[in-house]
Amino acid sequence: MSDFPPRERLRHVLTSLSAQLPEQAGTLLVDDRFSAGAAALARLSRRAHLDSALEQMTPAEAGWLADEVLKRWSDLTEAALEPAVAIQGPDEVWLGRRSIQVELSVASLDVEPGFEVEWSGPVDPVAGACAVLTLEPPAGDQASQADVRVRVVGRSSAGRCVLVATHRVVSRRPHAVLDPSRRRLIVRDQTGKPAGVLRLVLNGDELHTGRSGLLKFDEPLERGFVLELNGVRVPEVE
Repeated sequence: MSDFPPRERLRHVLTSLSAQLPEQAGTLLVDDRFSAGAAALARLSRRAHLDSALEQMTPAEAGWLADEVLKRWSDLTEAALEPAVAIQGPDEVWLGRRSIQVELSVASLDVEPGFEVEWSGPVDPVAGACAVLTLEPPAGDQASQADVRVRVVGRSSAGRCVLVATHRVVSRRPHAVLDPSRRRLIVRDQTGKPAGVLRLVLNGDELHTGRSGLLKFDEPLERGFVLELNGVRVPEVE
């Protein structure tokens, strides 16, 4: 399970927990003492609620929480996870003026090696359980994403299995917005959405933004600055 994308790993642990624990616990969850916990468990079965929670987490936070849930589940009873597959690849990619290629691969849990893989979406399958996704720079100010699906046929410890996973890669084009004082800079994408936490290079110096994509400076930033994100030049927008 170590090669599973952290958020998908947490999703699998939580959906397995919400499906298995009520049967494992029997009438225990009906007791008034556990009503709050039972309600929280029921919310985990709603995909929209789970998706919203996962979007707020960093990969490190999701990995830690998955380990913690498994530990506490195992303290109560056997942690019964089903076989699963996931698509390993970036959730978002920042682009400049050129297209780029991104490699995707299939991560598996309790599936024997040699499984069959069928890719769907704008990808080119390559050797093994891998595929290449070509991303073009976003046009205009519209959101841009590529949706990929994989169907896996193989064998697990319980027998033959057919598993499906999906993944979305969002294409983002960066630009920098300065306030009138030129002491506060926010990196946004083509839709105007803040960038989030990023590692940037400003005039040769490495900097990190906050969750809102914000950088603060003691002195006004001079015009003609050079800001780069993963080798992509970030232009200033007046």
